[in-house]
Amino acid sequence: MLIPTPNMNLKLNLLVVGGEILSVLAKIDEISMSKLLEHLKNIFGEDVSIVWIEALSFLFLLGKIEYVKDQDLIRVC
Repeated sequence: MLIPTPNMNLKLNLLVVGGEILSVLAKIDEISMSKLLEHLKNIFGEDVSIVWIEALSFLFLLGKIEYVKDQDLIRVC
């Protein structure tokens, strides 16, 4: 279970970043990893580099996204 702690940044956590990734993929069906990271850095700042891989992993485990290795793309399932 994901429980907030006093030290947690509520504006930059796994669920918020994952939600932003899903909102980007709702507009376009696929995006390259580099463009996605650039988009997230524009919104959240450089600190998003700590969280974005975990957010991608979380969404992948839920079956919401898939990774295309040959093209280095993230797609919505």
